[in-house]
Amino acid sequence: MNKAKDDVLGYPIIGLVLELNFEMPQIRDEAASIFLQIEGYIEEIARDAITAGRVIGSAKVIIRSLMQLLQGAFSSSRIASEPEQILDAGHTSLAIIGYPETRVQALDYG
Repeated sequence: MNKAKDDVLGYPIIGLVLELNFEMPQIRDEAASIFLQIEGYIEEIARDAITAGRVIGSAKVIIRSLMQLLQGAFSSSRIASEPEQILDAGHTSLAIIGYPETRVQALDYG
């Protein structure tokens, strides 16, 4: 994310899928593959949180909910040109599953 240039980076595939979903179904398929990888990471975190007793519930429901929260935050962040919104959603996601002390770092791509 680079606020100085008004760039909000991080999930460009969502923008591509939303814009080209019907014209280029291969982009939709690639997005599905990327989301499965991301969901795998979140599933590991969610299962760890459940095992540690930090949260109760179904890992699949937690994953789906967090993915929706993060995807919505990305869209809002892009529209508002405010990269902090996606970071706030990351912090909130971690707090929801019992890791409020864990911080999300912004990456500067240049």
